[in-house]
Amino acid sequence: MKIKEAFPTIYTSRYDSSAEAENLWLREYIQSESETFYFISLLLSVECDTAAQQPIAIFRKHIQLIFDGLTAAKNSPETVLPHLGLELLILLHGANVAPILNQLGALPENFDTFTQSLYGKKFDLGEEYSINTELLWRFMSPQYQQAYPVIDISQIIARWLGALYYYSKAFGGLLAECAEFAPGAIRLLDIEGATTQVNAQLATQLHGWATSQGQPILAAKMFELIEILYADLTWDEHPECKLHLGVQLVLTLQDRTLRKRLYDLIINRPGLHLVAKMQMTCQVNTSYPEIQANFAKILTAVRNYSSDVETRVVEPVEAAYAKSRIFNTLEKLVGELCRKGASTQLAILLNAFYHPGAQQELPDGMLFIIPNAEEGVIYCAQGRTIIHRQDTQMEIPKLVDIMNLALSQLHSLRGHVDQVIPVPTKGVGRPMYEYGEEFEQTVSAYYNLNSIKSFDLDLLTALCAFNFNHLPLQALMIKELGMTLPIYVSLQPKAPTGRVRSVLLWQGNSMTSELEIDVLAYLFQRSGAALTILREGESTKQDFMDAYQSNEYDVVWISSHGELGNYEPDTSHFYLSGSETVNLTEIAAVHVEREMRRLFFLNICEGGANAQIGDFRNVGFGHVLSTPNQDVLSHLWMTDPWVALVFGVLIAVKLSEGSDSYFEAYTFATKSLLEGRDYIIAQLSTLDGENMHSAIAALVERLTYNSSMVNMNILRWGSGVYYM
Repeated sequence: MKIKEAFPTIYTSRYDSSAEAENLWLREYIQSESETFYFISLLLSVECDTAAQQPIAIFRKHIQLIFDGLTAAKNSPETVLPHLGLELLILLHGANVAPILNQLGALPENFDTFTQSLYGKKFDLGEEYSINTELLWRFMSPQYQQAYPVIDISQIIARWLGALYYYSKAFGGLLAECAEFAPGAIRLLDIEGATTQVNAQLATQLHGWATSQGQPILAAKMFELIEILYADLTWDEHPECKLHLGVQLVLTLQDRTLRKRLYDLIINRPGLHLVAKMQMTCQVNTSYPEIQANFAKILTAVRNYSSDVETRVVEPVEAAYAKSRIFNTLEKLVGELCRKGASTQLAILLNAFYHPGAQQELPDGMLFIIPNAEEGVIYCAQGRTIIHRQDTQMEIPKLVDIMNLALSQLHSLRGHVDQVIPVPTKGVGRPMYEYGEEFEQTVSAYYNLNSIKSFDLDLLTALCAFNFNHLPLQALMIKELGMTLPIYVSLQPKAPTGRVRSVLLWQGNSMTSELEIDVLAYLFQRSGAALTILREGESTKQDFMDAYQSNEYDVVWISSHGELGNYEPDTSHFYLSGSETVNLTEIAAVHVEREMRRLFFLNICEGGANAQIGDFRNVGFGHVLSTPNQDVLSHLWMTDPWVALVFGVLIAVKLSEGSDSYFEAYTFATKSLLEGRDYIIAQLSTLDGENMHSAIAALVERLTYNSSMVNMNILRWGSGVYYM
């Protein structure tokens, strides 16, 4: 039997077709020889690196195919290797894959990578299992070292652990494993030192994890160990490892003088990555005087990093992943600038990070919100700062708990290993209306939006909120302040808007799509707008993609179903029909040339939701598709179909009346929903006097007898979200 015959699915789907790889695939599969294990390990590593050059969706499928192929071989007597060889290869595959997914910023799906490579399976949502760290440490025993002397098992384990601690700084699914693995990881480093890049990375990631999880004793121990490891290395013998540890010391040293001295020593050393240069430059300039004195240097480091990402990563979604995973580098600067009311400098900093080549200045009037500052919620605008002071250590857990309950989500808190996260009973993302009132009260009390009345509200033009970007702040502002602001995620000068003259409607297969399109067609045709209607069963996906790319339409409107990819956000999609979908990666790749700004309205569930992998601009339809010439309107969570229908109709009412502001239409629709069913029926009934159009009449009749439109709480009327 050849190696290729032992792993037929991996072989036939391989991306590395080089002669060297082919020679390895044609080797005899001799179970008793350690060389067989070695050849397979080479093939897996090269195959993983080669497949990583593909788009992330393809890479994701390919790595799963390899997991499945290895598992099948493990379970077959004809291919099983002695001394748990295939189990070790599965761990090796996980150690190959996890750092790549971390680097890409595709963190949520890494949970399955770790569980498959350690426990040999994926776990269902809410499935309970026993932690067994011996499944990892068993391979360090002499038995396995002797069985497979051609491979450094400790380096596989160190690479796997380093990736785990990096992942767990942002996600909480494996916190208990991290805590259990820590003593063994420290022993490994004590014995082997940091003379390899893999060990150096394990040391820094374990320290970073302990710091992020609020474990000061472990963090202090790791810091001391890193200092020792750094001192033991020389620049001549181990320059890369010493440089890596030096960067971590710059990022964590509390003594500003020592930190600056070390920064000056290594900032210009060869081999220092642009991301490390940015991280260190930001870290040594965290006080307001330092920021002011070195702002140009900070901007240069930020722009160089961002330009490098955009050069290497072509796909918009993958670029968003990459930047969002590193955005926390700017957190201290963002916080300090907000505290000092330096709104103009903050806008410049963000623009440098997201649009390194941009020359235009951003408009005035941006309202920045930092909800999780130590002293409370910080509002920054118009060169001033307002702080709603509260004990965030006490209040944030309450906010997260009610979010998880009301929105059926699974947000975890760093440093809260004992946090109880209920498994959603009706699926992730489905609103639980019985918690609506408590949810609204908790969010309202936490933000205290009335604080911003001290600003000149008439001069505010845009909202820039950091973190918690799945909360209905716009809806709450409308209720409490009588006004709101578009969420400014494009961070680019916007093209002008005009009266709606051409509309594209897609009628999908939701229960209210047909009635919605009938009403919209009447309203827009009555206003004189040119109308194109594409319907499932009559039009194809290609028809839609061609129409979306056209510069003809002022409004592109989808009435259908939508679904957020909770663990693979780039797979978030909306349905054109029961069998055809358009995902975020596909539509983000379409560039629209257009002088005037248009509205892309996704009247679907979760079309306005975003991955929680960064603090400002994340992966989701609203964040990725908002451009200089396109605004995005949708819903933050799974919306009631009748509320979505009425919301859409109210948007169309305002636009068909001649409004040249898409955002004004959003505000009008949200205010109307807040007024309730009777108010909405009265508004619709007066559109044509006594000669009510049949589509409007049908809608009014449905609303009259629809109980879901009565006594609505924020989980019904507040799902709409507007991005620009």
